[in-house]
Amino acid sequence: MIIYSITYAVEDKVESHWISYMKEVHIPKILKSGLSTDHHFTKVLAEETTDTAYNLQIHYPSRVHLEQFLSEIDQTIQNELNAKFQGKLGSFSTFLEQV
Repeated sequence: MIIYSITYAVEDKVESHWISYMKEVHIPKILKSGLSTDHHFTKVLAEETTDTAYNLQIHYPSRVHLEQFLSEIDQTIQNELNAKFQGKLGSFSTFLEQV
């Protein structure tokens, strides 16, 4: 299994709106692709940070499924997310393989 992990730092003033958008729009678009098998959406527990952080892990059965998602879907939905919350969040991604 391949995991696409994206960690977001979200400004507190848009946090509740961003969570709603993620749950109602962004994550459903990912799942609608039919390429992923599971996901986890979690809050990062940290004692000291300037912004609140969240992590989205999307599970794919193979690297082929992940690459198809990245080439066909990811950039469009990431652009939509960034446009909606421009200047209010930052992110970085990591690719993981379950062992």
